[in-house]
Amino acid sequence: MMQIVLQLFDMSGVVRHLSLSRSTLSSMVSVVSMHYHNIPYHNFNHAAHVVHGAFMLLQTPVAKLVLSMEEHAAVLVAALCHDLDHDGHSNSYHMHMQSELARLYNDISVMENHHCAMTFEVLRRPDCALFAHLGADAQRRVRKVIIQTIQCTDMTHHFRMTQDFCSHSLEFDPSSESDRLLLAKAILHGADIGNAARPVAVNDIMSTRVHREFELLAEEEERLGIPVTFSIESENKLMCAQMEVNFLDYIVMPLWEKLHEVLCVPVAMRNLRANREKYAALQEQLVDDQPGDELAEG
Repeated sequence: MMQIVLQLFDMSGVVRHLSLSRSTLSSMVSVVSMHYHNIPYHNFNHAAHVVHGAFMLLQTPVAKLVLSMEEHAAVLVAALCHDLDHDGHSNSYHMHMQSELARLYNDISVMENHHCAMTFEVLRRPDCALFAHLGADAQRRVRKVIIQTIQCTDMTHHFRMTQDFCSHSLEFDPSSESDRLLLAKAILHGADIGNAARPVAVNDIMSTRVHREFELLAEEEERLGIPVTFSIESENKLMCAQMEVNFLDYIVMPLWEKLHEVLCVPVAMRNLRANREKYAALQEQLVDDQPGDELAEG
């Protein structure tokens, strides 16, 4: 996975254009990988998937036209680090437990603020200081994009950000900082929730991991007597299929349909529709296979 991430950075053009040190980049990716934990979903594998998703969106002609190479690099770093040091717990969990992180960030985007802070802790290391050779103004611009895009991955911001993005015209002005930031946020958030933009077999694996992580979290929350973030039974195929259809219909598709209108990503849209059809068909089949009331009573 580390080699894939390094290749994506290289293929994006940011290494050459910004004269990034390959040894520093390699060290940074290695250190980042060590700060992801062995949990079912929010691990380094997910981070690499999001880097790839962001890379694919950034390679579109519109993204290349609108976003600077500094912003391309910032989005890729944000994609790599957007769940850095994730512990498998939700913001709700941390707030109800009044964890050290919740107290530190005053219950506001607890994990996302932590991911940002960890990102810059890594980038401060001499062997990981990827942007140290850039001027102070450039470093501030990169930092701003990293922070704002990572914070946008907090799902509490999803509907507001999606509304802002969907209400924007199809034209994004390269001279407008607000336009560039909105597009950068949409690209990273879309990549983060975009497992279904991949082939069905890949999405199946990632969905199973999401379900299992939420199930483990729910079990812990129930033991602790705090509100359950999301109730899911990973062995209940009907419940999982229903969750996937609802997630695609109400969360993923509105954002990705607009991304397609702006950036033109037909392969991703075909995959999204194929995954939606697969889960809808599975849901229908499982409902049909359930015993009727008479049989159940007997």
